[in-house]
Amino acid sequence: MLKWLRHQLATLTASADIDWEVEPHLTDNVRALLKTARNEGDALTSPRVVRHILTFPDRTLAFSFRDLVPLDWTTSVSERDDAGGWQCECDRVWTPTFADLVLDTHRLWTLALSLHPTLWAYTGMYDESGMQMWYVAPPLLEYE
Repeated sequence: MLKWLRHQLATLTASADIDWEVEPHLTDNVRALLKTARNEGDALTSPRVVRHILTFPDRTLAFSFRDLVPLDWTTSVSERDDAGGWQCECDRVWTPTFADLVLDTHRLWTLALSLHPTLWAYTGMYDESGMQMWYVAPPLLEYE
């Protein structure tokens, strides 16, 4: 257990020292999602599921990422339908604001990039009724 905790801490520390250039994609991603909600008449005043889906080239990386996601998120890992890798879905129920959604997205994207230098991500959320889900995705981001 202690070895696992040390590994987690080392991973978080290492990723915190790297300045991933995810802007303007991150902010544009969040802005587009919230704009879609407002255009559909959603006032963004009630809690709803906010979902991030991050894709990894293999199962091991997807599970490693899942193990780093904060405990207040519900996570699941599955193989993509198109066999294009493995994805980790991260869900959290809350009332999203622009600043907090940017912060959450940044946290998850940089955790993913600490494991693999390619980011293929979707961000989505349900409307107030919970019946309709909106998604946005940045372009594929690759780093060396």
